[in-house]
Amino acid sequence: MGNFFEAIRTDKSLHSDIQDASISTMLCHLGNIAQDAGETIKIDQTTGKILNNEKAMASWKREYAQGWEPKL
Repeated sequence: MGNFFEAIRTDKSLHSDIQDASISTMLCHLGNIAQDAGETIKIDQTTGKILNNEKAMASWKREYAQGWEPKL
């Protein structure tokens, strides 16, 4: 984490590619969702989204308080 914050502050290079880190993070999130759902989940390898599992998809996004919704 220190290298990530240092790269933001000083424009130094990251120790690992940010794309690799995002894949690793997504796998952790998907593992937690599967654990919470109590079952194996199937993932679309192109989009990374959960397929045909409403129970698991309930954890895919969160409800935000009014005024705090992310703007994309």
